[in-house]
Order: sequence, then structure tokens, then C-alpha cells
Amino acid sequence: STQSTEVMLCLVKHIIKRSRHKHVAPKLISPSSQKRFFFKKKKQKPPGREIQKFTPPPKPRTRFTPSPFPSLKTEFSSSTLEPSRSVDDAATSSVSTNTVGSTPKPNTTISTLSNNMKVATSSEWSACSCVGLYVESGSRHEPSDKQGLTRLLERLAFKSTSTKTNSEMVKELESCGANVSTTSAREFIVYSAELLHEFVPNMIQLMSETVRDPQFTDKEIEEQITALSYDYEEQRKNVDAFLTETVHSVAFPNHPIGVPLVGPPELLKNITKEDLLNFIKSHYVGPRMMIVGTGVEHSFLHSISEKYFSTFPSQSIDLISGGRSPPVYQGGELKIPSKTLEEIGPQSEGEPPLKDHMVIAFKSCSYSDPDFYAFATLHTLMGGGDSFSAGGPGKGMYSRLYTEVLNQYGWVESAEAFNFCYSDTDSERWSRC
Repeated sequence: STQSTEVMLCLVKHIIKRSRHKHVAPKLISPSSQKRFFFKKKKQKPPGREIQKFTPPPKPRTRFTPSPFPSLKTEFSSSTLEPSRSVDDAATSSVSTNTVGSTPKPNTTISTLSNNMKVATSSEWSACSCVGLYVESGSRHEPSDKQGLTRLLERLAFKSTSTKTNSEMVKELESCGANVSTTSAREFIVYSAELLHEFVPNMIQLMSETVRDPQFTDKEIEEQITALSYDYEEQRKNVDAFLTETVHSVAFPNHPIGVPLVGPPELLKNITKEDLLNFIKSHYVGPRMMIVGTGVEHSFLHSISEKYFSTFPSQSIDLISGGRSPPVYQGGELKIPSKTLEEIGPQSEGEPPLKDHMVIAFKSCSYSDPDFYAFATLHTLMGGGDSFSAGGPGKGMYSRLYTEVLNQYGWVESAEAFNFCYSDTDSERWSRC
């Protein structure tokens, strides 16, 4: 009948519509739209008392103390960092720093290579290894006409060698992930690096190459002399640095230890490649060198150092002589007049007023003297600093100079105490205002 036919058509249309909506629509609607149109209605919980879930009580926290010497993924992974006895007992000594009733401190182990070069390690564990090459050679050993040679050596460290170019050396250091630095002073120069344990052998090899087979190209020397000349001019503008160098020249006149670390440009230009190589041959010898490491096993560092540093001579060739005689403290007085107002010109509004600087130095002791620790303690007690300080305890605000000078006299802007000690001389202890 007509009515049944219409019903059938409605049913067919409804089925087709549902089939289209079910199978076609999901392919055309985005996932976000599906969530919007197709979702399941959450079942409502029947009214009544809610059942709380059981939560077990927290376990007591225990402090985890890892082993101070975990196994390392290196050649010495199966061993610990305790001072090794595999090195010849005649050439190895262990120095204990522990005291009764105190926290255990790391031990220091020292051994000697075949060329009388020392190797020292500390048993203290660290996440990274720190290795350094200490050379007993500084500005006091420079010839009088080659002032600034040590600082030039400092800047030429980790450059091109006989087997590597400058770029290749940089890539080697980057592959080790090492943080390298070089520091020079009046009596020593130090090459140091901080890196992961497994790259220690690579770093020792690079250190030996940079001091044994340096290339010292003309371009590198010229660039670093230009940089040192700029440092010399900037140092003369820095009052603190200028006073530090000047007080040495007054305390030890006519001796290399009283000569400033950075030489003037006219003397820096006289330094040649041959001068640098002769200085290395004369002073970079076994008895004047030491390899120091922390976070590395002593026997391992000893064997690596023997491999790369045993070729250094065991005695000095004496190509350069200077700074060998012990300096004698003489002292004196030196006045450096400041520029007059006419030379400086009228001061603009807001410009700080002119200031006077003064240094008072006294005879002290060398760092090998038993009184060295007493002077170091006196240095800390004197302390000092600037009149304005945002620090607290431990930043000098409660030291003697701060409480008795800076807090009492408002016209004093800064007052500091320093202590310079050297190996074979009565050093100067001085105060700066």
C-alpha cells in the first residue's frame, strides 16, 4: 500500500543516513570535532557515601650515601681512587691530613717520574677530573730585556704545535669537553683543565705537546703581543692593579721579582720565537715541573705522565739565567703625583671627585716559613673592602679594617689588606687605602 511504501522509504532513508554518518563522517571530521560530537556520557555514581581509597603511609626517608669512588667507564673502572701502592714505594709517599676528632680529609699521594718530575693526586672524589701542570718558572726568571715573556707564554698556550694546527688543537679540546686555562705569576706558570674522567689521557697528551713541541707561528706571536700591549695600557688605568705592581718595585728594587708582570710594548716587540723556545728549554725541566690531579687514580695518572712527560730533561740547560739570587726586601717611599685640575679639565656635574690612593707595606715572611700561617690568619682578620657593600658575614663587613676604619671614617672609600708571599724572600704584607 502507499502508506507502507512511505514507511519503507523513511526507514531506508534513515538507514542510509546513519550509515553515511557512521562510516563517512569520521573520516571528514577532525579529532577535536569527534570529541565534540561523539562522546560517551559519564556514568553517574549512585547517591550515597563515597568510598575513600586507601593510601599507605609514606615510608621513612633514608639518606642515600653513594660510594665515594663509583666505578668509572675508563681504563681504571675496576679500581678505586684510594692511593695506589703499585708505584715504587721508594718514589711514592702518602701525606695524611686527618686529625683526631675531625672529619676525614682526603689523602695526598706524591710520586716521582724517571726525570725527577713530581706527580701528586688527591683521593677526594669529584664528578669530573681536574689536572694541572705546574712549572716553577715565572716573571722573575725572565731576562731584563725580555720583560713580559712569561705572560706571552701564557697566551700562547694550547695553540699550534709541531703536529697540530691551531684549529686542530681547538677541535681536540672541544672533543674532550675540557675547560682549560693558563695562569702565570712571578714564580710559576700553571696549565690546568677540568674535564670528564675518560678524557684525562687525551688532556695529558695535549698538555705535553703544548709545552714540549710548540710551533709559535709569527702570526700567533704578533697577535698576542698586540693583546699584551693593550693589557699594559689598561693596567695603568686600573689603580688597584697599578698599585700592586708598583709596591713590588719599591719593596724589591733592582731585582726581577720587583718588575711588573706585563712588560711595556717596546720590550714586548723584542721577544722572538727563539727567545720563547730557549726559555722553555732552560726552565721546563723535570725537577721544576709537577703534574697534579684530583678525581683520578694516582697510579693511572703516574703511568700516563711517565708516557708523555718522561722525555723532558732532568736538569736545566741554563740557556737563560735570571731571578736565581734571592731578593732582599729594601722598601722605601714612592710618590706619584696625580694630574692637576688644569690637566684633567673642569669636572662635569655628577662626576665623582678626585681620589688619593695610598699603600703601606711591611716586611713579612716567605711561604716556607713557619710563620706563614700566622700572617695568613692576620690577613683574614684585617680583611677590608669598599665602603658600600651588599654582602654579609664572610664578605669582610666584620673584619678589623671594616669596623675600625670604614665604619668610623666616612671619607675613606675602601681599605683592604693583602699578603704576598714568595719562596725565598721575606715578602711584603701591605694595606691599601
